[in-house]
Amino acid sequence: MIKNYIPMVNIENRDKRIWSKYNESLVQRAVMLIDTDVFEKWKKYLEIENSGKIGRPYEYPIEFFEFLMKIRALWNAPFRVLESFVRILSKITGKFRPLTYVAIFKRIRKIDVKNIG
Repeated sequence: MIKNYIPMVNIENRDKRIWSKYNESLVQRAVMLIDTDVFEKWKKYLEIENSGKIGRPYEYPIEFFEFLMKIRALWNAPFRVLESFVRILSKITGKFRPLTYVAIFKRIRKIDVKNIG
C-alpha cells in the first residue's frame, strides 16, 4: 500500500494548501540548488586550491565553476550566457576579472560531476 495515499473520493475534504509555507519552500529550493557561499569564502577556497600548486596560481576556485555549472543545468544556459553572467558578477562583486566562455567551458569540463555535493 502506498503511504499517504488520498483516494479521489476524498479530494474535496483534504487540507487546503498553506500558501505562505508553499511559497517559502519554493524559495528555499532555489537557495539549496544555487549556493552562493563561494563568494563569501572565495579567498579560503583559493588558498586551499593553490596550496602546494606548482606554476601559475588559480584565480577562481573550482566551487565558482560548480556554481556556474548548476546555473547552466537549471536554466539550460549556453556558455556565452554564462560569460555575460560572470561579467555582471565581476562588476557587482569586484572580486575577479571576467572570463571568456572558452575558459568557463574548459574548467567546467574538468569537474567530476559525481563528487559535487
